[in-house]
Amino acid sequence: MTETTTQQFRSPLKYVGGKGTHVEHLTDTLARGRRDMIAPFTGSGAYEMALLGDGRVAPEEVTLADEDPATCQVLLELQKDPLAFIRRVERDGQRGDRRFRRHKAALDGVYAARRAARPLPLGGLDLAFSKWYVQQYSYDALGRAFAVANAPKLSTVLDRMWAAGHLLRGVTIKCQHFRETLKQPGQVYLDPPYWCCTEYPSPNQLYPVEMTRDEHRELAILLNARPGPWVLSIDDHPAVRQLYEGDPRNSLRRVRVNHNMNGKDTGKRPVVELVIARP
Repeated sequence: MTETTTQQFRSPLKYVGGKGTHVEHLTDTLARGRRDMIAPFTGSGAYEMALLGDGRVAPEEVTLADEDPATCQVLLELQKDPLAFIRRVERDGQRGDRRFRRHKAALDGVYAARRAARPLPLGGLDLAFSKWYVQQYSYDALGRAFAVANAPKLSTVLDRMWAAGHLLRGVTIKCQHFRETLKQPGQVYLDPPYWCCTEYPSPNQLYPVEMTRDEHRELAILLNARPGPWVLSIDDHPAVRQLYEGDPRNSLRRVRVNHNMNGKDTGKRPVVELVIARP
């Protein structure tokens, strides 16, 4: 695919670093004529749903995966019954500091159980709704601050939920580590956590499910050993370049995108990302 006319898509799940508004930097890197896609780091799924909406990829040939169980549950519930999710938001989705603290505590319990390899204390629509609520009304993926001014209107979110539910029909959604997802053959798009976040104290300020430096190195080994096509978007960090520049089959390109990555309601700011591709 060489055209860059794929329309932007706003996911109902507000997500730091989402790619729904940056499709022009990525679409022309995908393989011409391919309708399959594997996404090991789906996040909000904005970019993948933009491609689904334009018919660039076929739902039955798309696998969306993520290691974050709450994020996956949002996608699964939207796929299964978007109307039930919409009704829950209409009933309980109004902003409120007390509600925010309750859902934040529930979500913290889920991530604590995951880290300890215990059964999750929450699941189904309850888990999906708590994840959505914390993302909707906070500055970042960790829900560090209640931020009403930063939240999209509920009417807008409901429209996005309905659209996402239709786009996700027929798509395979899995909650698993990227090494499992990459065992599947096919065209791959990857948007992993930034390398620079490995330099922050744990838990870092952007991702509730972190990625270590060793995992970044493991990802590079898997991709460098994998035939194309694959596309990776990540922060332009010297350590990242060192992992991928040595293989002449990889092309590296710097692009400027706008993200609100600083956890403050100060508007979006330009960030330089690295798009690494193997045709």
